[in-house]
Amino acid sequence: MTAEAPRAPLSPAALEAAADWIDRFDTLSPGELAALQAWLAESEQNRRAFAAMESALLEDALSEAVELVRAAPAPAPMPARLPSAVPSPGLTRHARPRPGPGRRALLQLGLPIAAAIAGIAVLWPVFSPIPPAPQPPRDTSVEYATPVGARADATLKDRSVVHLDAASAVRVSYTRRARDLRLERGEAMFEVAHDPARPFDVDAGGATVTAVGTIFDVELVDNAVDVRVFRGVVRVRSPGGNVSLLHAGERLTLDGAQPAVMRRFTPDLSQTWRSDWLQADNAPLRQVVARLNRYSPRPIILKSGGLSDTTLSGRFDLRRTDTTITMISVLLGLDVVRDPHGIYLARKTQLR
Repeated sequence: MTAEAPRAPLSPAALEAAADWIDRFDTLSPGELAALQAWLAESEQNRRAFAAMESALLEDALSEAVELVRAAPAPAPMPARLPSAVPSPGLTRHARPRPGPGRRALLQLGLPIAAAIAGIAVLWPVFSPIPPAPQPPRDTSVEYATPVGARADATLKDRSVVHLDAASAVRVSYTRRARDLRLERGEAMFEVAHDPARPFDVDAGGATVTAVGTIFDVELVDNAVDVRVFRGVVRVRSPGGNVSLLHAGERLTLDGAQPAVMRRFTPDLSQTWRSDWLQADNAPLRQVVARLNRYSPRPIILKSGGLSDTTLSGRFDLRRTDTTITMISVLLGLDVVRDPHGIYLARKTQLR
């Protein structure tokens, strides 16, 4: 077997140019992408520099693109206009940064970098180039969102599943060491794939819910964070730093400056929103209305300030919000006024 001749060290100029290309990659125009292709074709030095800097500045989205370059059977010409991704019905997927023309064009230009990238684990320690100036971290998170009245499920890349309630959104950011999610609005149930090396953290309203392999539900409603555990154990860190352990059948509510409330529930009977029902157990009317507004085509508005903390119990149909509002008005002795802009609830005579 013939020994492979040692490669010449990479020049600082080539590494600096490669770092500049990669740093601007998401915003390159078609003309600039063509210039990048020409630069890579100029020399093996340029291709090796690009591969080395790509490894140094590695991020999930670009590494996935590189894997597709490796696996592509043949290069394809770059289209004049790149198609947009089509979201699944009922679920909107927003990536930040969005997979714009830059990453997709790299896959389609057929750039000759796969071989250099494949050998990067050996090359990079040998080169030891001067590292580039630190760059601000890139946000590669992805948002999953549902509109009013529609629920949806999202399977994440570790096979965990997020069940989103209507008018809800969760932002997902995965790295090699962590699985970080943020519930931005509404409610979501999480079925967490077991991975003890990467905790699964959900941030909601300043509280952090941590699990390794379990099923739990997190809701943002009014100013409160509500956590329910259906299987396994989760750790909840409140905005004030207090830590609570929740086991299956336990529920924790954090409501602003109010003391945390821990109580038990029956898991088999409590996935009501996934079966079109809202279960209220002495719940403040403002929270019941907030949940109904995820399904109501017209906003439901409380016109009397004193109604917010009025408590309500019962089981209400989420898919028939108009009928549900009529039922609530009867139970609490309220007036209802409907117009094209909303549904208004108030004490008797206040809407007349």
